[in-house]
Amino acid sequence: MTTPVIHVKDITKTYGEGQASSSALRNVSLTVAEGEWVSIMGPSGCGKSTLLNCASGLDGIDGGTVLVEGEDIHALSERKRTVRRARRMGFVFQGYNLIPVLSALENVEMPLLLGGARPGNARSRALAALERVGLADRSRHLPSQLSGGQQQRVAIARGIVHDPAIVWADEPTGALDSASTSEVLRLLRELHADGLTLIMVTHDPDVAAYGDREVHMADGRVDRVEDNSARPASGPSDASPGV
Repeated sequence: MTTPVIHVKDITKTYGEGQASSSALRNVSLTVAEGEWVSIMGPSGCGKSTLLNCASGLDGIDGGTVLVEGEDIHALSERKRTVRRARRMGFVFQGYNLIPVLSALENVEMPLLLGGARPGNARSRALAALERVGLADRSRHLPSQLSGGQQQRVAIARGIVHDPAIVWADEPTGALDSASTSEVLRLLRELHADGLTLIMVTHDPDVAAYGDREVHMADGRVDRVEDNSARPASGPSDASPGV
């Protein structure tokens, strides 16, 4: 394994209090190398999305440590943690989270503008990101004028527009049909081949197989880890997953 970019050590997370409490994470440890694609999978309620949220700093933890690029992110103030996410991380979610009254281009440039980028610079970088995901010709379209797969590619463009070191993807294909799933996975594979570190939550074993490793969770714990390095260098087939 090359340089660790994420090091999760014995983290715990509990929701609720007393008899109503529920342990979402139970002493979970995980190390992700720079440039690695790790798929986190398991049944609903196993803690996979909670692990992504805690490891990225979106959610707090009750115990343990999370080092991201050597920095204990849960020792930072909320403001500093937010700044770190904005500068060094990208996020892609199942629900796209696009602003419906903004065009694809405006959605992608929004995080740059909020981060203080000059409008001209934000516009050119957003166009470049849309071109990278194959949607430069849809830059003026509203989300409602795009297919589900196209909306997810816009969301990916928004997640990579600031050149993050790490992208966290929570069920990025969960709301897509087979053809759109294949499109998004091909795109993610291209980004990963360019050196992006990718942590992806999924419940689909065919989607998880695109990762370098699969971390299987059950009842808030890591149940097992599978190494996919023995698969063909080309990765899984480009046929639609599950077909």
